[in-house]
Amino acid sequence: MRGRISLWYFLSDWIASVPTAWTLFKRSMVNAAWAIAIMMAMAVFQAPAEYAAAVICGAFALNGVMFVVYHRQRERRRD
Repeated sequence: MRGRISLWYFLSDWIASVPTAWTLFKRSMVNAAWAIAIMMAMAVFQAPAEYAAAVICGAFALNGVMFVVYHRQRERRRD
């Protein structure tokens, strides 16, 4: 298992380590692009609308968490 990165480590680094506002913006756009791609695939396979709503809510929640973490990191740096 050497050289492999775990999914949990990747996600925790993706969400919790946001060094600049530009990085935050880029990551939120990547999250939105993934949500749109997943919704397009769901439309092709005619998934129920509740699943699409869950994907959109999940994208908003993930981006919200990233914004809160970034704000807290900035507040800590000021102290």
